[in-house]
Amino acid sequence: RPCPCPGNPGSNHFNGHSCHSDYAANQIICSCKQGYTGSRCDQCAPGYYGDPERPGGQCLPCRCNNNIDPNDPESCDRRTGRCLRCLYHTHGQFCSQCEPGYFGNAIVQDCRRCTCVSAGTRQSACSEGHCHCDPESGACPCRENVQGRVCDQCAPNHWNFGNERGCEPCNCDPQNSLGTHCNMFTGQCHCRPGFGGKNCTQCEQFYWGDPQVECRGKRRPSEEHKLQ
Repeated sequence: RPCPCPGNPGSNHFNGHSCHSDYAANQIICSCKQGYTGSRCDQCAPGYYGDPERPGGQCLPCRCNNNIDPNDPESCDRRTGRCLRCLYHTHGQFCSQCEPGYFGNAIVQDCRRCTCVSAGTRQSACSEGHCHCDPESGACPCRENVQGRVCDQCAPNHWNFGNERGCEPCNCDPQNSLGTHCNMFTGQCHCRPGFGGKNCTQCEQFYWGDPQVECRGKRRPSEEHKLQ
């Protein structure tokens, strides 16, 4: 008799190579083509999807970009082909994207953990010490006036790194400082000789006067020693 796998040989509903009788179970056991399983080859094997129960129905490989275990029967939906158990930190309907908190190329199994500096990254992008970044470039969403691919430094002329509102302007006195930049953590500006204070708005030690006009003073003890 023709092997019922599940239709007859020569039809468009035959998914087996051969069959044999299992007298103990009183049934016919089919030897299925690749991608099919079941005693009558009427089911898709793990890693395949389709509708093999109807004539003309096929079982096709799950399109999960090699990011599933093809031997896991729950790795993809056997009817729709939707990927269910993505591996290598990938996700999505076809396991074609890096999962949140990872970046890189999911197609070549190269999803790496985001390396954002939490002190400079937006709090909304971080949870439990793990921050999310751009899934392709790895760039982190920085707080205001914070820069760097991993949000690890203040923007030029800003300080107070780690502040939840972002970095603040240095506000160095334009006349009494050597520039507009300051220390990223303390906010200390680089003052001209004779001026001091965090923003160079005061006279430094051994100098006196109105900082907005002039700071005068004798030479520092260290300078007096050098002259001697």
